[in-house]
Amino acid sequence: MLFSWKNVELVKVESQVLDELFINLQEAQERCANALIDMYEIEEAREWFGIHDKDVFTLKQIIIEFLNQAKKQHIDGEISSVRSRVSSRSKRSATSSCSSKTKLMEAKAKAAVLEVKAVFLKERQALRMASEELELRQEIAQAKGEEKLHEQFEMEQNIDGMNDYREKMKVQST
Repeated sequence: MLFSWKNVELVKVESQVLDELFINLQEAQERCANALIDMYEIEEAREWFGIHDKDVFTLKQIIIEFLNQAKKQHIDGEISSVRSRVSSRSKRSATSSCSSKTKLMEAKAKAAVLEVKAVFLKERQALRMASEELELRQEIAQAKGEEKLHEQFEMEQNIDGMNDYREKMKVQST
């Protein structure tokens, strides 16, 4: 058979990797949303995720369409192969037809693989950025917590100093 299933299998594998990356993206987005406090930032994060969710959905539709076409091409190729046994003239035209269809399918497979890789790259970058942003927000929260502790300690020391001063003034006035 002239049709190569190597590209089809590659698209299936890359599609599974896309699914795993998208799950990671969902988890990172959820962690990020849980770490956010400001409603505007929460809504902005949701909108960002919605855009990428649509991109992945569109790409998955393209992949499914490609795989369905490849399956149909495979079935059509088998039917052509059976028919071609009947006549040598049919065999030559079927081979030519199969060859051009194979090249078309391989070109579509290559384009689909490249699109998957482009989405993977975007998703990896988005995951890295979300992860880094989450780490920064955690560090900021820790720094603000330390700041509040120091302010509270300083305030308590001021109160203690004022109480000591009062005590001293009471002792002096008596």
